[in-house]
Amino acid sequence: MRILMISWEYPPVMVGGLGIHVNNLVRELVQKGHELTVVTRAPDAAAGIAREITDEIRDGVRVVSVPLTPFAIDFTTDLMAWTLLMGTAMNRAIHHLINGTGPCKKLGAWQPDLVHGHDWLVAVPAVAAADECDVPLVGTFHATEAGRNSGWLSHPINKQVHSAEWWFANSCDKLIACSTSMVNEVEAVFGREDTGSPGLCEIHNIPNGIDPTGWECPRPPARKTSAPHLLYFGRLEWEKGVHDILSSLPLLRRRYPGIHATIAGKGMKQEWLKSEQHRHRLAGPVHFTGHLHRPDLKKLLSDADLAILPSRYEPFGIVALEAAAAGIPIVAAETGGLVNIVQDGTTGWTYPSGRIEEMVETIDSALQDTAAREKRPQLIKKQLDNFSWPKVADQTEEVYTEAAASTSRNAHRPLPRPLIPLRPLPHRDPTTPVNVATTVPH
Repeated sequence: MRILMISWEYPPVMVGGLGIHVNNLVRELVQKGHELTVVTRAPDAAAGIAREITDEIRDGVRVVSVPLTPFAIDFTTDLMAWTLLMGTAMNRAIHHLINGTGPCKKLGAWQPDLVHGHDWLVAVPAVAAADECDVPLVGTFHATEAGRNSGWLSHPINKQVHSAEWWFANSCDKLIACSTSMVNEVEAVFGREDTGSPGLCEIHNIPNGIDPTGWECPRPPARKTSAPHLLYFGRLEWEKGVHDILSSLPLLRRRYPGIHATIAGKGMKQEWLKSEQHRHRLAGPVHFTGHLHRPDLKKLLSDADLAILPSRYEPFGIVALEAAAAGIPIVAAETGGLVNIVQDGTTGWTYPSGRIEEMVETIDSALQDTAAREKRPQLIKKQLDNFSWPKVADQTEEVYTEAAASTSRNAHRPLPRPLIPLRPLPHRDPTTPVNVATTVPH
C-alpha cells in the first residue's frame, strides 16, 4: 500500500514518545514492502533564516517537511493558532505532493491509498488529505486532553483541544489507541451521545513498541542500604506524578536517612517541581539532571536501586518498557497503560496512583526484598517480545487492510459541533487555573 503518514513529530524533530513510535512504525512498514511518505514539520531554522517545504528520500521513506510559520506565534501561549498554521502549511505541502508541483516537482506526483494521522495536532491536514484523495483515514490517539487534565475541560484551551480531538476521532474510518485504558478512554470521551457523537468507528488496541537492543546495562546485585537511590526519567509534567516522589521522600527519609532521588527529563513543570523540592527541603536529596541522552541515562539506570513511575495519567508507559529493557526493578502507579506492563507481585511493585502513604509503603517493600529485586526485572524482560516493533507493524497493517476493504468513509458524513461535558475527576493539576462551567456546545 501507499501510506501517507502525518505526524508533528518525526526525526530530527522529537518531542516525546510519539516521534519514536512513528519513526519505528514507518521503518517496519517499509521493511514489509509498503510505500511510505511522511508529512511532518522541519526543525527550527537559525535566527533570520526562512525555510521552504522540503521533499527528500530518507532511508527509503519520502519525507515532506514544512517550516514553522513566519508569524509571531508561540507554541506555549498560542497553541491553537500555532497548530492551525502548521496544519495549513501541511495542507499546502500535501497539495504539492499529490500534484507533483512546487517543491515536490522533482520527485513527482504521489497519491496515497490510505492516510494515517497521529493525534489532534495533525487533524486538519489528515482529514483534508483523506477527503482530497478519497481514501480511508486511520487515526492514532496517544493521549486525550480530558485524560491529561483529569476530566477538567473548563479552560478555553482545554475546550479547543478537546473539540479538535472529538472531530478527528469522529472523522476517522479506523481508530488506534495504545492500551486497553486508552481504548476505553477514547470511546468514553468521544463516542458518547452526550458529546454529540454520531458513533465512533472501531477502536483497535495496538501498544507502543521497543527495541531492547542498546538498553542493556550492568546492574550490581540488589542490596539493602540506608542510602538507596531512586530514579525517575521522563517528561516533567503534572500528569507524570513527579511531585509525588517529592511528597514521599520526607516520609521515606525517616526510614532511610540517606535516600536520594535523581529526576531526569524536562518539561513544562520543571520550575514548579523545583519549587516543590525546596518546599519539602530536599535540595540535597533530589537532583534534577535535565534531558539525558541514552548513554548518560544508562549510567543512572546502572546505579539506581529502583525506577519510580508515579504517573497520575499514563496512556501507555513506554518508560516502563525502557526500564524493563535495562533490567532495573520498577515501582509504578496503577494507572493507564502501566497496569498492562507492570504487575504487582510478579514483574514489579504497584500502588494506587496518587496515594502517597501507599507509595511509601510500596517503595519500602521493594527496598527490603532484595530477592524480588533480582527476580522481577528478569520476568518483565520476558514480556518485551509482546512489544516488538515488527508485532506493532503487523497489527497496524491489519487495521490498514480492514480500512481499505471498507466501502464507506466516516469523513463523508456530516458532523455536529461537539458538546463538551465538564466532568471533574479527583486528580487535577493544581498548578493550572480552571473556570468551572456547565456543559456547553462548542
